[in-house]
Amino acid sequence: MADFVSDADLAIEPMSELGWDVDFVSWRDRSASWDEFDAVYLCTPWDYPEEPAAFLEVLECIDRSSALLVNSLDLVRWNLDKTYLREIEARGGGIVPSRWYTAPGAADFAESIRAFGGGRIVVKP
Repeated sequence: MADFVSDADLAIEPMSELGWDVDFVSWRDRSASWDEFDAVYLCTPWDYPEEPAAFLEVLECIDRSSALLVNSLDLVRWNLDKTYLREIEARGGGIVPSRWYTAPGAADFAESIRAFGGGRIVVKP
Protein backbone atom coordinates (compact mmCIF):
# COMPACT_ATOMS: atom_id res chain seq x y z
CA MET A 1 0.00 0.00 0.00
CA ALA A 2 3.04 2.28 0.29
CA ASP A 3 1.76 5.70 1.41
CA PHE A 4 -1.91 4.90 0.86
CA VAL A 5 -4.40 4.43 3.68
CA SER A 6 -6.87 1.58 3.58
CA ASP A 7 -9.40 -0.06 5.84
CA ALA A 8 -9.38 -3.28 3.79
CA ASP A 9 -8.17 -5.23 6.82
CA LEU A 10 -11.62 -4.69 8.39
CA ALA A 11 -13.03 -7.22 5.91
CA ILE A 12 -10.78 -10.07 7.05
CA GLU A 13 -12.64 -11.07 10.21
CA PRO A 14 -16.16 -11.10 8.67
CA MET A 15 -14.88 -13.08 5.69
CA SER A 16 -13.07 -15.51 7.98
CA GLU A 17 -16.30 -16.01 9.94
CA LEU A 18 -17.89 -17.07 6.64
CA GLY A 19 -15.14 -19.65 6.20
CA TRP A 20 -13.15 -17.72 3.61
CA ASP A 21 -9.37 -17.55 3.49
CA VAL A 22 -8.31 -14.01 2.62
CA ASP A 23 -5.09 -13.02 0.86
CA PHE A 24 -4.05 -9.56 -0.21
CA VAL A 25 -2.39 -9.61 -3.62
CA SER A 26 -1.19 -6.48 -5.38
CA TRP A 27 -2.46 -6.11 -8.92
CA ARG A 28 1.16 -5.27 -9.74
CA ASP A 29 2.33 -8.73 -8.66
CA ARG A 30 3.08 -10.28 -12.04
CA SER A 31 3.80 -13.66 -10.42
CA ALA A 32 0.23 -13.99 -9.10
CA SER A 33 -1.55 -17.11 -10.34
CA TRP A 34 -5.19 -16.05 -10.41
CA ASP A 35 -6.37 -19.60 -11.06
CA GLU A 36 -5.36 -20.40 -7.47
CA PHE A 37 -8.22 -18.26 -6.18
CA ASP A 38 -11.96 -18.87 -6.16
CA ALA A 39 -12.72 -15.17 -6.29
CA VAL A 40 -10.86 -11.89 -6.67
CA TYR A 41 -12.33 -8.69 -5.26
CA LEU A 42 -10.79 -5.30 -6.08
CA CYS A 43 -10.49 -3.49 -2.83
CA THR A 44 -7.91 -0.72 -2.77
CA PRO A 45 -6.06 -0.33 -6.07
CA TRP A 46 -5.25 3.31 -5.35
CA ASP A 47 -2.24 3.38 -7.64
CA TYR A 48 -3.96 2.30 -10.87
CA PRO A 49 -4.08 5.87 -12.32
CA GLU A 50 -0.30 5.65 -12.74
CA GLU A 51 -0.74 2.79 -15.23
CA PRO A 52 -4.40 2.33 -16.20
CA ALA A 53 -3.67 0.18 -19.26
CA ALA A 54 -1.52 -2.22 -17.20
CA PHE A 55 -4.22 -2.33 -14.52
CA LEU A 56 -6.84 -3.28 -17.10
CA GLU A 57 -4.54 -5.96 -18.54
CA VAL A 58 -4.32 -7.58 -15.11
CA LEU A 59 -8.10 -7.43 -14.66
CA GLU A 60 -8.60 -9.00 -18.07
CA CYS A 61 -6.17 -11.76 -17.05
CA ILE A 62 -8.15 -12.34 -13.84
CA ASP A 63 -11.40 -12.33 -15.82
CA ARG A 64 -10.01 -15.04 -18.13
CA SER A 65 -8.84 -17.14 -15.19
CA SER A 66 -10.98 -19.64 -13.28
CA ALA A 67 -11.38 -17.11 -10.45
CA LEU A 68 -14.55 -15.06 -10.26
CA LEU A 69 -13.73 -11.37 -10.72
CA VAL A 70 -16.27 -10.00 -8.27
CA ASN A 71 -16.00 -6.45 -9.61
CA SER A 72 -17.53 -6.44 -13.08
CA LEU A 73 -14.84 -5.77 -15.67
CA ASP A 74 -17.26 -3.63 -17.69
CA LEU A 75 -18.11 -1.57 -14.61
CA VAL A 76 -14.44 -1.08 -13.73
CA ARG A 77 -13.69 0.03 -17.30
CA TRP A 78 -16.60 2.50 -17.09
CA ASN A 79 -15.51 4.11 -13.84
CA LEU A 80 -11.76 4.00 -14.46
CA ASP A 81 -12.03 7.44 -16.03
CA LYS A 82 -13.77 9.68 -13.53
CA THR A 83 -15.86 11.31 -16.24
CA TYR A 84 -18.39 8.56 -15.49
CA LEU A 85 -19.57 10.99 -12.82
CA ARG A 86 -20.89 13.23 -15.61
CA GLU A 87 -23.12 10.37 -16.76
CA ILE A 88 -24.44 9.87 -13.25
CA GLU A 89 -25.18 13.57 -12.95
CA ALA A 90 -26.84 13.68 -16.40
CA ARG A 91 -29.15 10.86 -15.27
CA GLY A 92 -30.20 12.90 -12.24
CA GLY A 93 -27.81 11.41 -9.71
CA GLY A 94 -26.02 13.59 -7.22
CA ILE A 95 -22.25 13.96 -7.36
CA VAL A 96 -19.86 16.13 -5.40
CA PRO A 97 -19.50 19.61 -6.90
CA SER A 98 -17.05 19.13 -9.74
CA ARG A 99 -15.02 20.96 -12.33
CA TRP A 100 -13.61 19.22 -15.38
CA TYR A 101 -10.25 19.98 -16.97
CA THR A 102 -8.35 18.34 -19.79
CA ALA A 103 -4.92 19.51 -18.64
CA PRO A 104 -5.27 21.45 -15.37
CA GLY A 105 -2.63 23.80 -14.10
CA ALA A 106 -1.95 25.51 -10.78
CA ALA A 107 -4.25 28.43 -11.67
CA ASP A 108 -7.12 25.99 -12.28
CA PHE A 109 -6.64 24.44 -8.87
CA ALA A 110 -6.55 27.86 -7.20
CA GLU A 111 -9.72 28.88 -9.08
CA SER A 112 -11.47 25.68 -8.03
CA ILE A 113 -10.62 26.31 -4.39
CA ARG A 114 -12.05 29.84 -4.68
CA ALA A 115 -15.13 28.63 -6.59
CA PHE A 116 -15.90 26.02 -3.95
CA GLY A 117 -15.46 28.43 -1.06
CA GLY A 118 -11.95 27.60 0.09
CA GLY A 119 -10.78 24.63 2.06
CA ARG A 120 -9.75 21.44 0.35
CA ILE A 121 -10.40 19.99 -3.06
CA VAL A 122 -10.05 16.43 -4.36
CA VAL A 123 -8.21 15.95 -7.63
CA LYS A 124 -8.98 12.80 -9.62
CA PRO A 125 -7.11 11.88 -12.77
